Amino acid sequence: EFCFAPYCELTVDAMTFLLSYMNQLCACNCNVSLAFDAEHTINQFEQDGFFKYLSPAVTVFHAGSVFVNGLPLAGILSDRIIKIVNISTDISDRTVPARLTDAILNTVKDKSFTKLFNIAAYTIIAELVDNILQHSSTKIDGFAGVEISNGGKIIRIAISDSGTGILQTLRPALITELPKLNRLKDIELLIEVFRKGVSCHGQGRGCGLKTSADWAIKFDATLEIRLSNTRIALFPDNGKYELNNPIRFVDLLPILGTHICFTFNLDI
Repeated sequence: EFCFAPYCELTVDAMTFLLSYMNQLCACNCNVSLAFDAEHTINQFEQDGFFKYLSPAVTVFHAGSVFVNGLPLAGILSDRIIKIVNISTDISDRTVPARLTDAILNTVKDKSFTKLFNIAAYTIIAELVDNILQHSSTKIDGFAGVEISNGGKIIRIAISDSGTGILQTLRPALITELPKLNRLKDIELLIEVFRKGVSCHGQGRGCGLKTSADWAIKFDATLEIRLSNTRIALFPDNGKYELNNPIRFVDLLPILGTHICFTFNLDI
């Protein structure tokens, strides 16, 4: 059971991650339920498109309206827009990058800036979605989402899948193709993936994640990656994502797939 208290607000990467995790549990025939203590919160989840892609096997409970100081709980969540779409490996929808990029461009007030950001956002989304289609090897839908808040000054781009994780895909091939890389620790190998491009298909491939990182770094975006039981946050350092002082959490609850989020704090 997952419980959401009043005032609860999830970022888009938390939503895509939670969708993937709950759908994975349902695929394993686990009993999953959501409990909401405020009607406004459940309405917010509905507005953000969360329930549209949640497995119908999940049971949802809510306690109805909650009152604070005698007034209905309303308008307490921050002013932001979230758009989430599903990524089906059975039906390739090539409109996803354009739809999500348009959601950003239609919200940001500084139209001169959106022209500069347009190519970056579209490329990042397209590359990460293609990575799901090419490498995830799963029958459970993945998710792509964007979040725009504070008038467009904070933008998040999140991608989540339920397939084979980056490192689980890479390591078997690296044993023979690039043994020196295979000896790297997980975090060190991830840095190589995003900085130089590393693929299980050999040299000259695997540039999708690198291309995404290259565009994100131009805007000093923070990069967060959640793998099977590890979460890592990387920060720009002289135009690169370096190993210096990353934030890492290990021995987390296991989850399938790869979950990536770029967070842009824009000066517009």
